[in-house]
Amino acid sequence: MPDRFRSIVRGDRMPVDPAEQIRLGRSLVTVSKLSLGGGPFGRALDPDREGTVEAIVQRAWEIGVRHFDTAPLYGLGLSERRVGRALSSFKPEDRVIATKVGRLLRPPSGPDTQPVFDYSFDGIMKSLDESLARMRVVKVDILH
Repeated sequence: MPDRFRSIVRGDRMPVDPAEQIRLGRSLVTVSKLSLGGGPFGRALDPDREGTVEAIVQRAWEIGVRHFDTAPLYGLGLSERRVGRALSSFKPEDRVIATKVGRLLRPPSGPDTQPVFDYSFDGIMKSLDESLARMRVVKVDILH
């Protein structure tokens, strides 16, 4: 890890205040100024990734991050499952979860899973329902 990032991970200095809340555009949604992206959480190669993801999310929470981004395509749903599990101990009203829609996984699980893009109303709603199920949450705050 480059030295310039080591102090940030330790919390010695922060280029921004991650706990500062900002309004997202003209919406009523407020997010922490710093967001944690779940793309890398979809990698299945590391057998201890589960504990690593939970530790990363916990550390992000400790420094004030409340905005977490994931997607069905990050590891074919693996990132959503891991993010949902890692956030399960935090109150839904205290966190902001963002995910992507219009990306369906067919079949929904298994070694032959492939992404199918469907941006119709029904496809978007189905994508949202499947993401909610993978994360085991009742709502997400931001859909892309």
